[in-house]
Amino acid sequence: MTDSMDLKEIDRQEKIQAEILHSFHQTLKNEEFQIYFQPKVSPASGKISSAEVLVRWLHGGKMRWSPAVYIPLFEQNGFVISLDYYVYEKTFRWLQEFSRQLPADFRISLNVSPLHFEEPDILP
Repeated sequence: MTDSMDLKEIDRQEKIQAEILHSFHQTLKNEEFQIYFQPKVSPASGKISSAEVLVRWLHGGKMRWSPAVYIPLFEQNGFVISLDYYVYEKTFRWLQEFSRQLPADFRISLNVSPLHFEEPDILP
């Protein structure tokens, strides 16, 4: 009985992975990946000094998949490169729009997949 349950779980996981991979490009096109800014507070001033950019996959206003599920899968097949560029573009647009409202020394942290460093034009 355990083997049968294990096979069912494996089958379920494979179906989820296939659905995630199959819907990736349409999700980008529909802008269902949303960015969020996790603030970081300076201990010295008690004020927000920077933020880390996080990405969440939303569908109908609710989280569709956890990043713990889709990020490793995207890392395995290279989709993470496209996702990263999408996040960078959204972040830079946000910064352009709100830069005058931010302190001059405000910093943004972006996650960079190790796969980017395999690209020939990532570094000069």
